[in-house]
Amino acid sequence: MRRTLTTTTKAVRLRFAPSPTGALHVGGARTALFNYLFARKCELQGGDASFLVRIDDSDSSRTVPGAEEAILSDLAWLGLRFGAPARCSDRAYASTVDQLLALGHAYRDFGGATNWRDASDAEVRPLLNDGVPHAVRFRVPRPDHPVPHVVEDAVRDLRWADVRRTLREDFVLVRRDGAPLYALCAVCGLCDGRKLSKRSASVATVAALRKDGCTPLGVCAYLAGLGGRAPQSIKSLDDLARSFELEGLSAAPSTFDRKQLDERDAAVAFTSKLGAAQLAVAVRARLSVNGSPAALDELAGAACAAFAEDKLNAIGVVSALNEALTPDRDGMVEAAAAHGTIARRLVADRAALGAVVDAASWRAYADEAMEQLGLSKRGAFLAPARRLLTGRKSGSDVGAQLGLASLACSLGVAEAVDVEGRVGVLGGLL
Repeated sequence: MRRTLTTTTKAVRLRFAPSPTGALHVGGARTALFNYLFARKCELQGGDASFLVRIDDSDSSRTVPGAEEAILSDLAWLGLRFGAPARCSDRAYASTVDQLLALGHAYRDFGGATNWRDASDAEVRPLLNDGVPHAVRFRVPRPDHPVPHVVEDAVRDLRWADVRRTLREDFVLVRRDGAPLYALCAVCGLCDGRKLSKRSASVATVAALRKDGCTPLGVCAYLAGLGGRAPQSIKSLDDLARSFELEGLSAAPSTFDRKQLDERDAAVAFTSKLGAAQLAVAVRARLSVNGSPAALDELAGAACAAFAEDKLNAIGVVSALNEALTPDRDGMVEAAAAHGTIARRLVADRAALGAVVDAASWRAYADEAMEQLGLSKRGAFLAPARRLLTGRKSGSDVGAQLGLASLACSLGVAEAVDVEGRVGVLGGLL
């Protein structure tokens, strides 16, 4: 029988508890995202919900300096909103341990050959009074005392389990030095989520995706579709939240596919204003050309718009922009030697070429130039013209490149060569 966990519960609190032992893996990011989307959906429906982050620093020996800050930065970059994070180390667990001891669900282990599980108070009390260091272990029921319980899971349905079959030994709750372990910390609150295998990709951290120029909304859209249902067209995280359903999640393991992520990321940037804005920010951060901050801001946005149909990520946009701004002179020299007639046509059409700013105006000019040259096949003009004006055999639309080069020149970008400059080079080669 399937039990439905709805988002209409009066109060919902969902928690993501990363360990500060390294970078945030995409599997952890997906867990955080699913929790966030569930909580956000409750909020959008008028419910009382919150998404919390609690740093699992229960094992201080594995803590990596700077990891906590990096994880929080990655979560914020993804667009997940949360308050000040809590930490396992900030919480007092003594009362919980005392309660477990009083109820007989835990016992003190002073080490050695003694069976402390069955030790009497007369054996334990003197050592405790003397302050002898000891661990605290959970008293797992023995095989002759089965403890059946029900696990309510919206993904895997109701499941019966028996503690004696899953727990083979009395595990440690508190170490001899008094430090609580994960087994205790994790259950003192709420927990949810599944982990995507870190072996599913060689580089699968949020930090790596940020470095590669992915957009936050694009990454979230991709992760939401791993084992879940995500709409193809989204404008914000709230769109993902509205469509999020626990019952729509798959119990099958998910695999990280970088190619699919890039395709989803590019599609989101192409169809969403927020995605496009995030792409422009990523492009702006990677520009290496010289210009004023305002000029580079405008140029980054224009490049994203110009190459939108190419569905490139930030690195792809920057690469295409660099090619658009600066032609390959050696390629222009070779093309001029091989296509003198078309080169002379381009030089003669200096004024008309100056009006080319996008794909549409480039097609209009090409049609007129072909008619004047007596060419019937577009490839007979377009391929040589591309090489003559850009110095390259392939690339983004020539009109988009010329438009960006002209804009960059007007903005004072030193590296840019506009139509006037390119035609001047061709004229000197003829």
